[in-house]
Amino acid sequence: MYRLREIKRDNETQYFPLPNIEERVERVAAANYISVLDLTKGYCQLPFTKRAERYAGFATNFGCYIPKTMRFVLVSAPFTFSKFMAELLKGCEDFCVPYLDDVAILSNSLYEHVKHLDVILGKIGNAKLKIKPSKCSLGRKTVKYLGYVLGNGIRSNMEAKIQAIVNFPAPKTKTEIRRLIGMIGYYSRYIKDYAKIVEPLTNTLRGKNKREQITWTPECQKAFDTIKGKLVERPFLHAPDNSKPFIIQVDSSNTGTGVVLCQREKKGEEHPILYLSRKFIKAELNYGKRMLRDYLRDSETPSLFRWTTI
Repeated sequence: MYRLREIKRDNETQYFPLPNIEERVERVAAANYISVLDLTKGYCQLPFTKRAERYAGFATNFGCYIPKTMRFVLVSAPFTFSKFMAELLKGCEDFCVPYLDDVAILSNSLYEHVKHLDVILGKIGNAKLKIKPSKCSLGRKTVKYLGYVLGNGIRSNMEAKIQAIVNFPAPKTKTEIRRLIGMIGYYSRYIKDYAKIVEPLTNTLRGKNKREQITWTPECQKAFDTIKGKLVERPFLHAPDNSKPFIIQVDSSNTGTGVVLCQREKKGEEHPILYLSRKFIKAELNYGKRMLRDYLRDSETPSLFRWTTI
């Protein structure tokens, strides 16, 4: 491990853009037939060059070891693997959305899906990559992908992930608060006025000391219980339909703003596609109401939905 840390420190990181999770989730949720493939041990299937093997070698009390494949600890590993998968599946972007070692195949009909599966499995086989059958789902209407349950035009959170949040004890330090916010923040797009609800929790992070004890107030407990309750209800969102017009609803308070992206069904009922919210920074708190409204309309709101509305 020490040797790999030296490599991480002394080598320049090779960057490559990682796929946008939100864009992947929306596309999978909108599909009629879905398959998800899991590549066994992910990065470890990529072989090292002879030169890389020499640099990645390390010594222990039990002898010297030279890894033959990429290691998870290397800082460039996710970027290298993402680039490899993008090149491997080039030309299949219309029906295949990989995210590192998780590959989703999407189709409108079962006939198309069989053809798409054949193409993707052929490419994976030619690259001599291995798939873990126990983690794969083939030809499903709904699947579990990137921490969500997706399909039939609906996206919702996974029960197992939510249970971990429900079982999370009341935080006592700033470190535990940050961990909690990181867990619930992944599902913030499912909760209306999320930033307003968690404001008592985020306020405890003020101050320069990042590890000090916090004062757990009744307001913090109320925010904690409210978030748990909303997630336990298993909220869901609809996948966007780019053939229909979008409706953007914006609401602000003295401390933050919230936005809802909706579409209207044939019956006229509006259904939510996305909830977004955030606290105002210190400078924004000094804006007048009209200036703040214009800023949110012309700058902030369009950028929030850059993936959904493209």
